Formats: sequence, C-alpha cells, structure tokens
Amino acid sequence: MIIVFDLDDTLYDEIEFVNNGFNSVSKYLEKKSNLKKNKALKFLKKNFTNNRSQKLFNQLSEKFDLNLSTYQIKKLINLYRYNSGILNMKKERIFILNKILKKYKKLYLVTDGNPRVQQLKIKKLKIKKYFKKIYYTSLFGVKAHKPSLKTFSYIIKKEKINFSKLVYIGDNPFKDFKNLNKKGAVTIRYLRGYYKNVLKNNKVAKYEIRNFKDLNKIL
Repeated sequence: MIIVFDLDDTLYDEIEFVNNGFNSVSKYLEKKSNLKKNKALKFLKKNFTNNRSQKLFNQLSEKFDLNLSTYQIKKLINLYRYNSGILNMKKERIFILNKILKKYKKLYLVTDGNPRVQQLKIKKLKIKKYFKKIYYTSLFGVKAHKPSLKTFSYIIKKEKINFSKLVYIGDNPFKDFKNLNKKGAVTIRYLRGYYKNVLKNNKVAKYEIRNFKDLNKIL
C-alpha cells in the first residue's frame, strides 16, 4: 500500500496558519490606519468562520471605511500568505506519522493552493523529511487541483501499483475523495477543521476518523 496525505486540516490545523496571517494583517493595519488590531482581528476571524470569502480584506476595508486600493489589498494578501507566525504539528500526529512511515516505508503528500505558501507551511512544520515526494497540484495547472487524479496518477505510475493499493487521507468532502472512490482507492476522511461538520451524514469516503490516532485501526 502507498499512503498519501493531504496537508491543511489533515497534518496540522489550518486555523493556526489563518490566525497567524490575520494577526500580521491586523498589526500592519493598526500601524497604517486608525483601526485597532483587536477590532480588525475580530472581524476577520468572524467572517472567515462564516464564509471563507476570497474578498475578506475588501470587506474589511468597506466595513471600517479604510478605502484600501487594489495595491493595498494585495499587500494585505501577501502579509497573510507569507506571515512569520509559528506552525506546530501536534505530537500525537508526529508519533502516528512516524509509525506509518516505519510500516509502509513510502509516504506522499498532495496539496492544492499556492505552492510558495504551501512550501512555507511545510518548512515551518518540518515535515518534508517524512515524504518521498510532495506534489503541489498548482504547479501542474488549475485543472490538476483535487478532485483531479493527475498527481495521484503520477504516484501510481511511479510506484507501479493500481489505485486499489493507494490510501488517501484528507478532510474536504467536496473534492478530496470523489474521483479516488471511483477508481477504488482507499479513502479516509479526517473530520477536522472547517469541513468537520459539512456533509457529516454523507458517506463521502470509505472510512471516517475523528482522531488522527484512529489511523492505527485502518492502516
């Protein structure tokens, strides 16, 4: 069996990265405007939780009459993406990851999103050493984003296996499992983070886990 992991809300809690980014943005705005850091932070956290809008900083600008230009919005986006905050992988997950690596020898990571941002996260988490190869789907074009099987096809070709010998652990019920299920891969949904209560009553993956250590019961 070849084990493939997702990154955000699977190996670490993405909300840590989000909060670090919002903290950087809020500090910057307090220096550059009359908007207090805590006020900006409260707005960003609340609205991210509600809708994860791509226009969150535009909404912030409108809400507090900041009149931010396109350039200034882009500045905030970069402060968010490349924030200097610390990311930690929980000890329990490190222990389980080591155990899985010892048993199966080869682990892969497949992640969507901005490659530079994802690379920064991986560097902060210090997890590159666990994986034979990390696939950043965006490097292959938007069409390679999950649920595309493009990067997964590279893995099975590289390992000379079929999809039934591939295990994928992810969290997103909308994109992580659909096409892999059709190919007969072993899919495991980690009920964690933003999507933990979404489509909760729908069987979108072969297995569901609530704790990372539950992987021991499946793998």
